[in-house]
Amino acid sequence: MLGTQLDLAYAITALGCHTTNPKPNHQHTLEHILQYLQATVNHQLILRYSTSSSPPLLSYTNAN
Repeated sequence: MLGTQLDLAYAITALGCHTTNPKPNHQHTLEHILQYLQATVNHQLILRYSTSSSPPLLSYTNAN
């Protein structure tokens, strides 16, 4: 999941730093994350090969 949903990676990592001493705002953040997941459960990324003149899909990453 986190490999494809980088928008969640930071939020979950930051929230995980507070598991030993959670506060009410951490619960609120967790509820927002769960609402986001529930709202986007049917979203998907579809990549199709096209022989038309559209430019090819390129991807770059910095994996240090």
